[in-house]
Order: sequence, then structure tokens, then C-alpha cells
Amino acid sequence: GVAAREAEGHEGVHGIVEGGPSDGGGGVQRGAPDPGGLQKIVRGGPGGRIHLVQRGIIRLLQCFPDVIRQADIDEYNQQSAAEIVHIRDFIILHYHVTNRRDTPFWQEAATMAIPSTLQHRIDLFRETAKVFRVPNELFAENSWVQVMLGQGVEPSGWHPVTRLMPDAELSGFLESIRGGIERQLRQLAPHGEYLMRHCPAKD
Repeated sequence: GVAAREAEGHEGVHGIVEGGPSDGGGGVQRGAPDPGGLQKIVRGGPGGRIHLVQRGIIRLLQCFPDVIRQADIDEYNQQSAAEIVHIRDFIILHYHVTNRRDTPFWQEAATMAIPSTLQHRIDLFRETAKVFRVPNELFAENSWVQVMLGQGVEPSGWHPVTRLMPDAELSGFLESIRGGIERQLRQLAPHGEYLMRHCPAKD
């Protein structure tokens, strides 16, 4: 994880910021406690690592502009821990709710104990169709919805705000979203063409 602390030096007390883990932002460090077998599953991708580095630098400047105080250290650590938990949960979600069961790896991923923070997000979406985003979280509401719906987690109902719109107005609103997506897709090259253009296979 990322941690700030104070250490005794030859010339007094100095601030230390430790960044990690090196195997991927949001992952479980080797040798650390591994509840529920999470270490086998969680490995942050490059995007998560880059984000944690960038946010760590910004947070460093925000929390420690001059004098290092214990309250600043505690705030830095609290924010860093919350961000790592958020990324960790999003990564685990992809593996845990998938319907794939063809190997022991995927079987364990589906039955493993997951963090209570992630279980709450899944339960909230399944029971109420709600997804909330805490300010400064990396993954927005649409990211969580796309993964859960794509992996087969469906709400038992729908958001009550939909009842405030007549059916015709709601259909028009959804069609406008569909139309915008289709217009963007028409501007993109087909998958095979894109691969041939940017990263063709070498003989």
C-alpha cells in the first residue's frame, strides 16, 4: 500500500512516503495477510498503477505543503487506503461475478470470500439498481454498471426515477443515448482493420 510515516534521522525527524505495491496498484503485497485468497486474484493493471502514482503525488503536495504533522500523515494514509480499496474491489468484481467455471482458477474466483465493501456494492445494485460514487474515485458509476450487467448481475427492479417520465419520453431519452453511441461507432474502424493498421502480426 501507500503509507506516510515519520522516521528518526541524523538531523531530526523526516517524512517518508512509501509507494507500492510494485506488482500492481491495488494488489495484495507478497507476504501480506491474504484473506479469502485475494492474492491469487488481484493484480492491478497499468492504468491502476499510473493512477495511484499520479494521485499519490497530488496528495503528497496537498497534505504536506511545508511542515509534516501527524494529522497530515493520518489523512494521507486514510485517503490512500480508501483509494486502493476502491481499485481492489473493482478488479475483484470482474473475476468474482463472471459465469466462467471451466478451470479451478475461475471456480475459486466465483466462490472466494470477497471484501465487505465490494459485497455491499453488489448487493446494493442487485436489490435497488443503485450505484454511488464517492468523490475522487477512479471508476465512475457507468464503469460499475457496465461490469455488473455485462457479467450477469441484474437488479431485481429499476430505479424509481424512471417512473417520473412517461414511457414515450423515456424511450426517446434512451434512443438519444443509443444514437449518440452509434454515431461514434460509425467513425471507428472495425476491430480487424484497426489491428492490421496499428499492430499487424509479424511473420
